[in-house]
Amino acid sequence: MVDEVIFHVGMGKPGTTTIQKALGAATETLTAAGISYQGMWQPLVSSDYVGWVGFQKFRLLPAEDLVRAADTVAQGLTDIARASSTTRFIFSNEQYFENVDRMAPFFDRLAQSVPLKILIWVRPVQSWLPSACAQWGIVHKTNRGDVQPFADQADRLIGQYAHLPKWLRLFGDKVTVRRFDDRTDPVADLSRLIGVDLPSSAARHQTRPDPSELLLRAAFNTQFAEMVLPDAFNAAMGRHRALPGAGQGLSGRADAILGRDAMEGVIARNAALLAAATEAAGFDVTGDATASTHLADREAIIDGVLGRAIEVIAGQARDIEDLRRRIALLEGRAADGAATSA
Repeated sequence: MVDEVIFHVGMGKPGTTTIQKALGAATETLTAAGISYQGMWQPLVSSDYVGWVGFQKFRLLPAEDLVRAADTVAQGLTDIARASSTTRFIFSNEQYFENVDRMAPFFDRLAQSVPLKILIWVRPVQSWLPSACAQWGIVHKTNRGDVQPFADQADRLIGQYAHLPKWLRLFGDKVTVRRFDDRTDPVADLSRLIGVDLPSSAARHQTRPDPSELLLRAAFNTQFAEMVLPDAFNAAMGRHRALPGAGQGLSGRADAILGRDAMEGVIARNAALLAAATEAAGFDVTGDATASTHLADREAIIDGVLGRAIEVIAGQARDIEDLRRRIALLEGRAADGAATSA
């Protein structure tokens, strides 16, 4: 018999990856407690829905297919429970959070078949926006065109908070909302919720890169009109295009891309959205003014950028010289081949 099916649906950036790593590493502890961590995907429905690309197919299924998928998941978990001592199951994927409208038929049907619990960690906007803008505005550029200044990124990404009231409206007391801030240990918090002492780690995963790396990633990603995944920066540096704030020096560009002085205006423009999220969460999601809204010391940023630039320049100089030798070798062979043919 299935006693409980837990879906951790987000938000993104409140310790989500840390929670997923902890669950994945605690198989023995969870098994002993009769719990199975099912991961991020839906292989019970189809192997086509495994991995990031597979999940995009899953979330875009028509409503009737999502209903059938829920029945398949419920039956699959029931079969596991009958064949073992496992009675509780956990899924974790932050992409569910922003897809609540599309995924509602899946969760609604699943709740009719098994005891469903939905977990959402909410981070106050004053600390969430810098982290979210760094992740989805720079490291993984999710907009088309240039990397946007912080104010534009923030106005675009703050819409995530609009999804929270929808989860509460659709699924009511099946939803548990938890606050996440700098003092929160997400693994310890999850342990309390599921009644199992999960091994915790002081390290947090996917922490924000330092400002110098963010600026370099922004300079690279703004070379491309399309969206850019993080691995692209790791593989190469593109042709030069100026960052917003060109002509103002490094400090001006840092202010344009990373500056948080626009935070107050962003919050004011989205007051109604945040008020609804605050009511749903049960606490003020705007946070407080003690959160950092300014850049780190500019000398430290400049020092970091220059240090990284030296490494990049030296590495690229070596790569260019190696390419020159290879081209010369290929051209020599081509010339020899042409002479022989003549």
